[in-house]
Amino acid sequence: MFLCPICYQTYDNKLAFTFPSCFDTFCKNCLKSTFEGRIKEQNVTLDIFKCPGCQKMFDQSLIQEFVSEQIFKKYCELSIEMNSIYGLEEDEILANCLNEACREKYVIWKNAEYQKCLKCKMEYCRLCFLPQHKPERTCEEQKLLFQDKVYKDLKALLKACRCPKCNIMVEKTAGCNFMTCKCGTFFCNLCDIQLEKADHNTHFEGNSPFNNKCKIKVNGSWVTRPAVQQVQQVQQKQVIQPIENPINKIPCPNCNSTNPKITALQLYDRIAHCTSVKCQSRAFCIACKKMIPQQELLNHFTNTLECKFK
Repeated sequence: MFLCPICYQTYDNKLAFTFPSCFDTFCKNCLKSTFEGRIKEQNVTLDIFKCPGCQKMFDQSLIQEFVSEQIFKKYCELSIEMNSIYGLEEDEILANCLNEACREKYVIWKNAEYQKCLKCKMEYCRLCFLPQHKPERTCEEQKLLFQDKVYKDLKALLKACRCPKCNIMVEKTAGCNFMTCKCGTFFCNLCDIQLEKADHNTHFEGNSPFNNKCKIKVNGSWVTRPAVQQVQQVQQKQVIQPIENPINKIPCPNCNSTNPKITALQLYDRIAHCTSVKCQSRAFCIACKKMIPQQELLNHFTNTLECKFK
């Protein structure tokens, strides 16, 4: 017979369980109700499952001895979701594959500069959470390229262009490639460059705004693209400057993070990418507060970049 230090009831030794890590003994009913209650409350952090007596951590696989198969499965799912995996070394973390079609989880060194998925083999930078780019490009250059790619995809899909002055998306339904924004700015539908009213024809090859090729301005004159090679010596190398995004004040709907440094705005302030440990660069819509898979990003908005689900 033994006295359980939790419920202070006396039980037969057959109903006792002794933790192998510390040799403290409790009744199985108390351990069962304790573990099941914490799992149902989704409280599965590593520091919560300790010996009730000495508070020493034990092998989490022992939980399976007391709870049902269904509840233990829920515990495993919650542990993976919250990255609370027993047995990880101090310098290891559980990472999510950032490929939306994969989302595999795997262990990496917590100070690693990049991660590579064991399943789909995709590599991502751990600093900007975009496809691996070093040493060819810095993180800021990679961000600019990614934003440029998203805009090009939007432009092709929505047949819309961006005003270079007010940054509003303008849809071309008919007519020539010389665009007029509601703010009064003239610009080219093909290259998005700001124009003057006098450039209505001269900006385009053949002096026709219906032509799908535009010229570039070199030394104050509009010239066709083959002529660029003759004046390369006057061009200056452009230095890519970091973009300062507005601060996001909307908490992430997946991890509830309110840190503006973790949930940065992108795509003309329509979405935010959350870089928390739980989300790892998953996107959510600022308007409707819904998480958006990467492959559904373009279909989430109208042709004027308004949320379809608000």
